[in-house]
Amino acid sequence: MLDNPYIGLDAASCTTLTEPLHGLDASNRKRVSQIISTFCDRKAKTLVYVTHCRNELPPCITHHFTLGN
Repeated sequence: MLDNPYIGLDAASCTTLTEPLHGLDASNRKRVSQIISTFCDRKAKTLVYVTHCRNELPPCITHHFTLGN
């Protein structure tokens, strides 16, 4: 895990995360989820969140697109 996980998110206006919680233990899943929520709270930021697990979608997701069934 990065010492400062915000480094990559601060400058970007649009960020894509692919399976960001995959393989993380419970404490790191919580930590990453909090970072994602903080990012989404900022104005003029767009998050593209890709996952196979619908239950992992953070509450800040306002639109979704489902591929396949």
